[in-house]
Amino acid sequence: DLAALAAAELVAASLLIPPVSLRPAGVLQQPSTLAAAIRAGPPGRVSIDYDEPQLTGEASEQFLTASRERLVPLRFLEEGLSAVEGYGFREPWRLTRVLAPEGSGAYRVFGVTQRVRQAAGAPRGPRSSDGWAEVTPVDGAFPPAWLVERATVAPEAEALAALVKTPDRLAHEALVDPGAELDAAPCESPTPTVRRGEEWLEVEVNACAPRLLVLGDSYFPGWRALVDGEEVEVSRADGMLRGVRVPAGPHRVRFTYRPRSVQVGGVGTLLGAIAVAALGMRRRKTT
Repeated sequence: DLAALAAAELVAASLLIPPVSLRPAGVLQQPSTLAAAIRAGPPGRVSIDYDEPQLTGEASEQFLTASRERLVPLRFLEEGLSAVEGYGFREPWRLTRVLAPEGSGAYRVFGVTQRVRQAAGAPRGPRSSDGWAEVTPVDGAFPPAWLVERATVAPEAEALAALVKTPDRLAHEALVDPGAELDAAPCESPTPTVRRGEEWLEVEVNACAPRLLVLGDSYFPGWRALVDGEEVEVSRADGMLRGVRVPAGPHRVRFTYRPRSVQVGGVGTLLGAIAVAALGMRRRKTT
């Protein structure tokens, strides 16, 4: 029967799979000197991108030991760092497209202040303890959120190209889908302040005139926005970021992630529970 088959598979697996040599937990939990160097640099996101080979045997154990120091894969999270490659961009093909070109301005727009890459040639910045990885600064990073006076309808290809080639344009003009256009008077507004949670984000703005608030985070269906408690539309800005219209004056904008799949799943679960309860009551009546 199924129980006997499952037991046989477990026995076979224990015989065929070679034993794993476990590393002491303390080795994997050593703080990263590379992360310490990043924290000593300018605040903001980092970009961590390596072409790591697939390692096996003893080499893979060495890689595992070094993973905390080099902050891969995703071990920057344990150090409390925010990396653009693992920061909620739910359409990774777009991210790859705009970050791939050499000298891409998208790093600046996404608020990246430091890049971590495999070291090559003469040192240009802090390196990991084994000298393998190196940190280099990125000048001119955008803040986490900013206000623009113009929002112009543009096709996706133009918006993504602007991220790469003309980032300075996007500090004052957003490229948006139809329906989110804006052309307001130029004036200076203070930089918005941002507070984050796991699936929510709040932005405090004080707009000198009607503005489009651009958030340097991924646009994706399911994000909702409230301006002073009133729901407003979230627009795609600059090909892959979030944009929200705000009136002049001080306002609080709250973003929350509520994908339709979760809503549909919740309704399905509720209907299923009601059906089970009704069936149970019907069975009790017939007994």
